[in-house]
Amino acid sequence: MNIKSFHLLFSVPAIIFLLPFSLKAQLPPGWEYTPSYSSHVIVIHLSANPTLNGEPLSAGDHIGVFYDDAGILKCAGAVIWNGTSNVSVSAWGDDTYEAGKQGFYEDDLIHWKLYHWATSQDADAEATWQIGCTGCNFWDGNWHDFGLSALASLGATTTVPGDANCDGIVNVLDIITIVNYIMGLNPSPFCFANADTNGDTAISVLDLIITVNIIMGG
Repeated sequence: MNIKSFHLLFSVPAIIFLLPFSLKAQLPPGWEYTPSYSSHVIVIHLSANPTLNGEPLSAGDHIGVFYDDAGILKCAGAVIWNGTSNVSVSAWGDDTYEAGKQGFYEDDLIHWKLYHWATSQDADAEATWQIGCTGCNFWDGNWHDFGLSALASLGATTTVPGDANCDGIVNVLDIITIVNYIMGLNPSPFCFANADTNGDTAISVLDLIITVNIIMGG
């Protein structure tokens, strides 16, 4: 065996061993999970178009699956959205050899979250499932061992009163965005629910005044 072949043979197992640790280092805070011997794979087609506050999820943001453990949602798998191709996430099942609940039980409801790195936003998401998708064996929204499913859509909405431009911060840029909307200039991005600070389902000068008060109040 030559030296080049030796180094290649040695490096491949090292990469396989280190890869899970490097991936976990990139997870959003609180999204740690432990792979197990059972999983349910869910395909998120590009056409599912994951959105956050009505805007397409950014490339590099995370999509996660969560299980309920006595009222607390815990991560059981995550994937990075690339915005250019289909992705899939493995929803890991409980490890029966470990104490406590470590993942999904059979028929557990699969909860979804999106994480937007630019604003450090963690948002609960709603999914719709592809009924009768090719190759799928489940589409009821629940976890099944050896399951294969696909999503038809995935979206999350967060409300930050005054954050009209959806950047996670309330400042003078939001005032400009609201003014532009009132003037019919169709600013984009625009988070209607955030701009509607008085909750009357209309954007007006009253929302502008409340947004100014939010900024002045710190």
